[in-house]
Amino acid sequence: MKSLPSSGEARVQQAKRRLVLDIFLARGVAWEHVRDMRRRWEIEAQTQLPPPHPRSVYTPESLSSPPGTEFAEQAERWHTTFQVWVNDLGGLYKALVPEEARDHEYIVTGWYIFLSMCVLFDPPETRLEDFAESFMWDYPHTIPRSQYEMFASPIVWRRDSNQVEATCVEYYEGLLTALLEKYVHPQGVTTEEAVGDIKEERPELFERWKQRLHANESRPLIDVQPYHRREDIESAYKALSTRRETGPTTGRKKRDELTAVQCAVLHDRHNFPDQTDRRRRTWTHKRLAEEFALDSARSAKAHVQLGRELLDQYRGQ
Repeated sequence: MKSLPSSGEARVQQAKRRLVLDIFLARGVAWEHVRDMRRRWEIEAQTQLPPPHPRSVYTPESLSSPPGTEFAEQAERWHTTFQVWVNDLGGLYKALVPEEARDHEYIVTGWYIFLSMCVLFDPPETRLEDFAESFMWDYPHTIPRSQYEMFASPIVWRRDSNQVEATCVEYYEGLLTALLEKYVHPQGVTTEEAVGDIKEERPELFERWKQRLHANESRPLIDVQPYHRREDIESAYKALSTRRETGPTTGRKKRDELTAVQCAVLHDRHNFPDQTDRRRRTWTHKRLAEEFALDSARSAKAHVQLGRELLDQYRGQ
């Protein structure tokens, strides 16, 4: 019997499936980012399941293999271009991967590999779910540190963000001051003049800084300290829970859109006569229910209908 994924794994799987569906339907922000990256790198995506993943990320043909160390200049250019490719994947990671589906803060390799796969390959229409699951990784969103198990753990291990910010600001302010004193002030240029010139010449730097500060909204977290009593923690939970308009849903599970589109594609485009019995079709509602572990043929029919609607809405544009 196949074990159920943990809550962290489920969030990662859901985000991957959503991304694959967006690319297949050519819809939304995810598709726009992937399409733009393909254009920048002049990539003609191949429609296929990707080959076994490399030791690092998938790369375009221009980065097929690094030159040997005897070709120092070419090797340096290759590594520079490779770093640009990785940086672009980092941009996709920040733009497309929802926070709840991100790995441990220091381990993002799995997402980088998966995103590079999505840029270089298009999912075959008969293998959408296989494409979404063709590369898996085992890094959980949270690190278990006790014997307790929860259905959807809200516990996340993080450093104090204020302390991290203060440390970085202190370092870069000191570094900037040292650079100005060593290279700028001897030329008769003050710090204010240097910073003012840069603001005029590179206004996008400061605009991006302001936008990101504004977009980084605060959110409440329960920070349990040794002096907190159990009733303090329970009261904090109740206070935060009242801020939510709705609680977790407990009704019927929403139909998965990727499964729905896959069912519609198979039923409408690949429903050939069965080789063993020409009176039967390959992808009946009953067969779809069996293949995708749906509740019944009726459920499969509903999935097909939803998939048709999504295909008409996006692929028909």
